[in-house]
Amino acid sequence: FFLTPYYTARSSLLLDPKRNGGLDLSAAMSGVPIDVGFVESEVAVISSFNIARRVVEKMQLDNDAEFGPQSAGMLSRLLGSARSLLGPEHVVDEAAELKLAPATRTAVDRLRAATQVRRNGLTYVIDTAVTSRDPVKAASIANAMGEAYLVDRLEARYAAAQRATQWLNERLAGLKQAVEQSEKATAVYRAEHGLISTQSGTIDKQQISEVNAQLVTARAKTAETRAKFEQARRVSSTGGNVAALGDVLASPLISSLRTQEAEVARREADLSTRYGSSHPQVVNVRAELADIRRGIAGEVGRIVVNLRNEYDVAQKREKSLQDSLDRVSGSASQGDSASIKLRELEREADSNRQLYETFLAKFKEAREQTTLETTESRVISPAVSPQETSFPRRGPVLSMALILGLFAGIGAAFMLESLASGFQTTEQVEATLGCSTLAFLPRVTGRELDAAAGDLGILAHILSKPFSRFAEGIRSIRSGVVLSNLDHPPKVVMVVSTVPGEGKSTLAGSLAASGAQSGKKVLLIDGDLRNPSTSNRFNLSKHAGVVELLSGAATPEQAFVQPAGMPMTILPAGQRTTNPTDIIASQKMAQMLQTLSEQFDLIVIDCPPLLAVSDSLLTANVVDSIVYVVEWNSTSREAVKHAIKMLDVNRDKLAGVVFNKVDGAKMKTYSYYGEYFGYGYDRYYNRS
Repeated sequence: FFLTPYYTARSSLLLDPKRNGGLDLSAAMSGVPIDVGFVESEVAVISSFNIARRVVEKMQLDNDAEFGPQSAGMLSRLLGSARSLLGPEHVVDEAAELKLAPATRTAVDRLRAATQVRRNGLTYVIDTAVTSRDPVKAASIANAMGEAYLVDRLEARYAAAQRATQWLNERLAGLKQAVEQSEKATAVYRAEHGLISTQSGTIDKQQISEVNAQLVTARAKTAETRAKFEQARRVSSTGGNVAALGDVLASPLISSLRTQEAEVARREADLSTRYGSSHPQVVNVRAELADIRRGIAGEVGRIVVNLRNEYDVAQKREKSLQDSLDRVSGSASQGDSASIKLRELEREADSNRQLYETFLAKFKEAREQTTLETTESRVISPAVSPQETSFPRRGPVLSMALILGLFAGIGAAFMLESLASGFQTTEQVEATLGCSTLAFLPRVTGRELDAAAGDLGILAHILSKPFSRFAEGIRSIRSGVVLSNLDHPPKVVMVVSTVPGEGKSTLAGSLAASGAQSGKKVLLIDGDLRNPSTSNRFNLSKHAGVVELLSGAATPEQAFVQPAGMPMTILPAGQRTTNPTDIIASQKMAQMLQTLSEQFDLIVIDCPPLLAVSDSLLTANVVDSIVYVVEWNSTSREAVKHAIKMLDVNRDKLAGVVFNKVDGAKMKTYSYYGEYFGYGYDRYYNRS
């Protein structure tokens, strides 16, 4: 409620994804395509040092009471002095590097700290929020940020176009010279080597193609005439009918003579029939027929000679064309190396020409771009003076403080609980040790005990107040021991703990007193031969006991004690011995317990802690049941787990765990049983 109120004004700027296609230059001149990376880059530009510097200089924020250096408080000045003293010796002065006054640099830093620029979702809209103590100033600065960004973009585009124009102009001069040199080199080389090009290539190549085509035709003609000549020669040499050859039959003269021959032969036959073979007309006709046949034979011979001549001519033409082809091919092969070099020069000239034309087009676009002021961004929502403060927001702050405080308290409670190493609930016992819980014994305060009873006050409490919470817990232990083996109810019960001070001796005496109060014949044995707490409690530390009874130094009548006011019998530990382990592990110990179990209804043995000595592990071999005492919320879980594991083969004799010295007030926070354990039992008992 006492914090200085701040106001936040927001302006929105749209990055237009539509491009000006007519003057769209490359990325170096007009920017990259608008995508996610580009939008985030523009966010960084708006929040950059350069934009903030423009706004500071335009609005003179270096002299402003809020953003100027004079607004720095004592704490800020002290921190600045500490940084200057503890910082590195050689620090680059950014203000000096940028040629800015310290006041301007301070104002820029504070303006950037008061400005938040972010993208609006997945849109092309960028929101700029400026926080200030003055709402009007916040709106003015937010609008100035947008204007500074637009001006910066225009200047950047103009500068890029100017640089591109200058670079292209310089590059074009070199490209033009390269084009001219490459074209000139191509023309000179072609002239030097006589490489005249046609539409289908060089002249040599064209001649080779034409001669090769003629040679193919000539070879076909030679093959054809040779076949005809060989056929005629073969028929003539074998005495065949040469007149039956194709060329002979195709001759018009032969056809005409054969027609005349047929006609004259017909006339001969007709005249011979009419006048006889010696008639003058018949003789004349026969002479005419012979002349015709001689003409046919002469024509056939001439045709055969023509075939021979045609074959010879075809062979000579083929040889001539082959010689021409070889000559032209030799000339062409000599020009191949020159042609390869020519093609290389032509390719270089074409490449230089295309590159020059491309750069010329870009140069014209860049030159036009320098005269056109366009921007892909525009302000779609200018900032207005906010009516409500943006900080502090009292409702959310107080609500969050309440929630955080609540969670912090709960978290602290759970943290303290996790740091607790002891047992608190029966669930923990079952999960960690795998056994049941017999009872929760409350911590009995001094004002609940009879001061006149001294060390026996707790036993007197059980006898005098049989319905107290502690006495009820002892009865629960007795019931649990009996229920642990219904077929053979345990008679010899040992009480043991993990470490000293957990109250196992008090529990052993209380268990014996409660059993005796119920009418049973009970024997309490002090099995801790090293630190006989039970014997000391009853002032029997110098009385004969277990040691003397087992060694034969005392009779049972001398060793057993019936304390005044206590309905039970006690067997003290006896005199100190140097070998308590041997005594407990002896066969006499087992025989003694066997004999005593026949005389008493219940035998309770107070044993030493498991982790302290190994005596209890030996005693566990000769008892019927084990009651394990754990101080509530104190004894380490790992220690108890390790001690239980040490019982090994006697683990099945474990009747359960007894929580001792339970704090009723704290118990309610750990278990549903705690409500009844704490005060519910008292209300129930009082009603009954």
